[in-house]
Amino acid sequence: FPLSTHGMRIVDATGRRVKLAGGNWSGGHLCRECVDGLEMRPMRDIAMDIRYRFKMNCIRLPYSLQLYFYNKVVDPKYLKANPELIGKTALEIFDITVKTLTDVGLMVILNNHTSTSMWCCSNDDGDGLWWTYEFP
Repeated sequence: FPLSTHGMRIVDATGRRVKLAGGNWSGGHLCRECVDGLEMRPMRDIAMDIRYRFKMNCIRLPYSLQLYFYNKVVDPKYLKANPELIGKTALEIFDITVKTLTDVGLMVILNNHTSTSMWCCSNDDGDGLWWTYEFP
């Protein structure tokens, strides 16, 4: 690290080519405002599967501006398999998620995916640009 580009290639700090092999861990941009699956399995177990079972080296983490600016306590029903997260805010859990992923050796691509915490991308959801009236 840090990563940069050289022509059409992504390279590390030594100039060595880096190939991204990754996936998406959704949820931070939705109404739950934390990654999916934390009600079913411990976060570290999911991160370990991403890295070693699925052999990925990076993960995209979508989030919403609403998660950032409102920073509400996440509903405990989404955290049943991670009781240490109960009572924490969305940003606290997001930070823990990033740390957990990087601790197992994954690169994290942060993606401000939506403004409002919701499923996106219809023609009339009001979230088709990089700003909304609520989040200018």
